[in-house]
Amino acid sequence: RGCGGVSSLPYLGGERTPDLPRARGTLFGMGPGTLGDPGILYRAAVEGVTYTLLAGYRRMLRSCGPKFRPTELLVVGGGSRSRLWRRVLADAFQMTLRFPTEAESAALGAAFQAGAALYNTSMEDYVKRQKIAMEEEVVRPTQDEETRRLYEGAFGRHQRLTEVLGPLSEEKAFARD
Repeated sequence: RGCGGVSSLPYLGGERTPDLPRARGTLFGMGPGTLGDPGILYRAAVEGVTYTLLAGYRRMLRSCGPKFRPTELLVVGGGSRSRLWRRVLADAFQMTLRFPTEAESAALGAAFQAGAALYNTSMEDYVKRQKIAMEEEVVRPTQDEETRRLYEGAFGRHQRLTEVLGPLSEEKAFARD
């Protein structure tokens, strides 16, 4: 369970949330034998991406105010096909996940924005009126308190590492140019 204390800051091409456009990726907490288990590194990468998304989501919650409280996440893209990532996302976000069948769901989101603008209606109202085909599978978050506590602790560690190592990785000594 988990990554054995290994954390990943997956900023291979910089990061937008937080605003670290020149940040470099980091693996933290590696010890003897870590490289001998590629599953730990894979899991750390999955969790690192998840915690970066979760940080952006929580920032959005603070910015949008108390009326914005989604109960489900629609998960799209290549990673959304991974059973592991589905489980990690649901448990870290503590939200139910659903999966649109549309292969180009990001483009569908842009089309919804255009439709809302065209019909001069709110994005929320416009999207609620659309029929979005979904996979049958729905992933619900764990209710196990220990698992929830572990994810919250790992997220806190990810945030602290980002605060310290993110800006450090942008320094000239680490520059890609």
